Parts: sequence; structure tokens; C-alpha cells
Amino acid sequence: MQKDARAFRITLLVVPALIAVGAVIYSIQQHIPPRIAYPLAAALILEVAMYLVPGFSSGRALVETLQPLPLRALIIQLSALVPYLVYSLGTGTFHWRQFALLAGLTTILSAWYAVQRPKHILTDLLFLAVAGGVVLVKVFPQIYIDLAPKATASILGQLMWIRLQFLAVLCVRGMSGVNLGFAPTAKDWSIGAQHYLMFAPTALAVGMWIRFAAPHAAPATWWKWGVIIVSFAGYLWVVAMWEEFYFRAMLQSILSKQFGGRIAGLAVTSVIFGLAHLPFRQFPNWKLALLAGIAGLFYGWAYIRAGSIRAAMVTHALVVATWKAFF
Repeated sequence: MQKDARAFRITLLVVPALIAVGAVIYSIQQHIPPRIAYPLAAALILEVAMYLVPGFSSGRALVETLQPLPLRALIIQLSALVPYLVYSLGTGTFHWRQFALLAGLTTILSAWYAVQRPKHILTDLLFLAVAGGVVLVKVFPQIYIDLAPKATASILGQLMWIRLQFLAVLCVRGMSGVNLGFAPTAKDWSIGAQHYLMFAPTALAVGMWIRFAAPHAAPATWWKWGVIIVSFAGYLWVVAMWEEFYFRAMLQSILSKQFGGRIAGLAVTSVIFGLAHLPFRQFPNWKLALLAGIAGLFYGWAYIRAGSIRAAMVTHALVVATWKAFF
């Protein structure tokens, strides 16, 4: 725990500082006015700092010291509103209607398990339906108003919504066995890489058979490879982390218990994971849904073998990074 607490403190200092420096450089390069860049950067620094909390056991333990449980849920909910207020008040985009919508959504999610304990499978499934439904209807671009083409404010809402799910499930519900974290162990990397290598030829064969996409030449310059490596970190710590938490740690675990076997849970979850990709780019994107469903089998099996979503995160992030690099 001491090692985790030290890593948490260092990360909490370093990452926001890097974001601050990056935000300044980016705003200058993209000619984003200070009146937009500064409030957005400040809100992003706050949100990322809070996003780090559930990724460390010491951060979660800090949240769990808040008693009683309704107070814990309330603090989690209020923390979700702060970055919005910083951004919207700083840029003059604050509106009571958007604020009320945000307050309502965050209250539902953070208080879900404080109001009703997970005594029935429907409690968890409805939680997942609410959490996923908000993402699918793309509500956050309506709340966090973009004021510049290269300054997408809705990232604040997306990060907030992800961390709220982590905190609600881990610190309010008290779900165990997830092994959520930003740093995969050597075992996680090994199992994750193995399942990536097993999935890659399958994905290539199926993709060419259904004429989904054709591979192109590898990036020719070092900086393009640098972008891909940085993007891999983003996929690992945001997209893969959330999706593997949502689909594997929660849905697959719930369905495996419901159906009385991990293979059945894996199969059904993979189908649902594939169907969730139908709206991507165009609807219905059946080709992507098919490939995503197959990928879900490999992500889910990595999770089963490692007993940790971090292995599935590695497989997932490697797949997405490969797609960005060669397709």
C-alpha cells in the first residue's frame, strides 16, 4: 500500500503539470484564444487529477474513509460538477439547464448503490444501462459547449462519467476482484500481448474476408510513430480501461454468475460488445460489430486468465493502436 500511495502522490503531481505544459503549447500551436484555453486547461487539470483517484488503491481508500455511505456518494457527485463550473463560468457558457441536466445524471450514477444495494442482477444491469445509454446518446457535447474547433470540451464530461462509474462501483457498491489500475503488471503485459497476437491473424483474415479494410504501409516518420505510442497510452488508460471495466469486470462477471459458467458469460458479453459498436461511424456498422464481437472474446479471455482487467486493457489498446497505425 505504501508503494501505491507513493506512486499516487507522484502521479498526482507529475501528470497535471504535464497537462498544463501541453495545454499551453497546444493552445499556441492551434491559435486557441486564452479566454478559451485557460478555463479549459484548468478544468482539464482538475478532471484528470480526479480521474487518477480510482486508478490507485490508495486513492480509492481515501474515498472510502468518507462515512456514512450517502455522504461518500454525495462527495463523489459534487466532484463531478466542479470541472464543469470552472470551464463554463470561465468561458461564459454556463447555463442552468445544462447544469441541472449534469447534476441530475451525476446524482443518479453516484447515488445508485447508496440508495439500492446490489441484491439483484437487475440493479447492476440497470446501472450499466444508464451508464452506457448516456454515452450512446452523446449528451456531453450538449453540456460542455465547444468554443473552438480544436478545443473539444466534451472530453471533460467523458472523463468525468468514466471515473464516476469507477467510484460508484468500487467505492460505493464495494465490488471486488476488478484489479483496476493504470500500471499493468508483468503478468498482465504477457497475457495481454499473447491474446493480441492470437487475435491479430484472426482479425486480419476476417477483415479481408468481409472487406472491412485493407492494410496500408507503416508510418514513415519517427514523429508519426511517436503519436501512435502516445495514443496507445491514451487508449490504455481511458478507452480500454473504461470498456474493459464496463464489459469485462462488470457485465461479463455478472452474466457468468447468472448463467453459471464463465464461457457463457464470455460469449454473451462479446456479442453485446460487438452490438455496442453498431453506431460507430454509420448505423448499422455490421462489419465493425462483427470484428468487435470477435475481439471481445480475446479481451474477455485475457481478463479470465489474468484475473485482472489490466491484461484485457493491454490487448485492447494494442489492437486499437495497430488499427491506427496500419489501417
